[in-house]
Amino acid sequence: MLEALRDAIIYTLIVLLFFLGNFRAIIAAGLSIPLVFFGTMAVIYLAGGELNIVVYTAIILALGMLVDDAVVVLENIERHLGEMHEDLDTAIEEGTREVLSPVFAGTIATIVIMFPLMFVGDFPQHIFRPLISTLIIALLVSYFLSITFIPKLSVYLYRNGTGKTRVEKLFEKLYQASFGRLVAPYLGILKFTHGRFSMWRKLLLTLGVLAILVVSLKNIMPIIGKDTMPPMDTGIIKAHVVFSANDRVEDSEQKIKPFLEWLHQQPEVVMSSVAFGSEAGVLSLGSGNLPSEATITVNCVNRFERQKTLWDIENEIRDRLHQLPGIKTADVYDFGATAISSIKAPLDVRIKSGDYENLPEVAQKIAKVLTPIKGLTSISQSWGSDFSEIKVDIDTNKALSYGLTPGAIVQQIPIRGQVLSLSGNLSSMSTQYVRLYLKGRFSEDNPC
Repeated sequence: MLEALRDAIIYTLIVLLFFLGNFRAIIAAGLSIPLVFFGTMAVIYLAGGELNIVVYTAIILALGMLVDDAVVVLENIERHLGEMHEDLDTAIEEGTREVLSPVFAGTIATIVIMFPLMFVGDFPQHIFRPLISTLIIALLVSYFLSITFIPKLSVYLYRNGTGKTRVEKLFEKLYQASFGRLVAPYLGILKFTHGRFSMWRKLLLTLGVLAILVVSLKNIMPIIGKDTMPPMDTGIIKAHVVFSANDRVEDSEQKIKPFLEWLHQQPEVVMSSVAFGSEAGVLSLGSGNLPSEATITVNCVNRFERQKTLWDIENEIRDRLHQLPGIKTADVYDFGATAISSIKAPLDVRIKSGDYENLPEVAQKIAKVLTPIKGLTSISQSWGSDFSEIKVDIDTNKALSYGLTPGAIVQQIPIRGQVLSLSGNLSSMSTQYVRLYLKGRFSEDNPC
């Protein structure tokens, strides 16, 4: 976060230098930024808050807005000195007073827009509240410093007049030759709105802007909010590997051994762990792992110390897993700090029927249709028909004469990775279902 803050400050000052061509504005912004940061942290500390990654993120997001007030005040003071030829004290006083209300109105307008996000409820509220509250505090501190610290600083910045150096003039020429050319059309629009029938002219201009907004909604709306909870390269990869239901744990271990040897040779991998089946003593209906299923967790090198991204490594692991003999499915996905990056199956297709007999075949047909979808990385099926089934016909009366139940007898049969079917008075589900889990990175360009 400190490195990101450093880079943000550097780029902000470079932008100011290019657009303003004024070293005084850079000095004012460079001094006001840390003061705003420390002031914001002080208010949070006095209010009983704490510094965390959300607060740091808010401070970095507010960086561009923090320099606005200071630059506006400083530029207006310079205008009074250069164009109105006022003395320094008068220019500072009148220049600050002239923009006092507009700067305050702009600050309050920004706060009013962000304030409702603190009360949207549920999970977004827990994320937005500390973020927005920090932004609001930073904006208020920035406004306070712009009308107190900047005028006092201007006494020293303009004590030798408003003359510019060669470097400042060079940046001013670059600006005039590029973005400065847009000033004339902008002034033309302002003159158009203040002509005859100004109310109708302004209404026409407003309707034109709204029309452009409506036309652009198709491309803008799908991406709104994606920057709030983006996928994060945390360096953690999860994989769920499924072999044949008839395999023993020992068989699955031997099959996955070559992959683990390859994995630990990769320079990006720090460590990994593999777990077969479910935890001991856990009874699960439909969502537990069989003995032939493995859950792999891979921890990678810090993202700043490796060339490959987490998703590049994922693709390599996925390709390598699919080369293993006897593998049915291999779901590889990133384990991140946000909801989007931690979702295992963005699409869950559930097929229901009163009879399970034909469901696996139908599931395979659907999976075949879904396979060409752009952005899809894997498909896993919750239930298949490739397991061996052993039917045990138990004489219930004879078993009870020995004090045994059908279930107690089944527990004594040493069969692994296979399904037992009891021909006793056992209840069955009235509705059978099969689910297909689709993992991928879907977007407007990669629809599912």
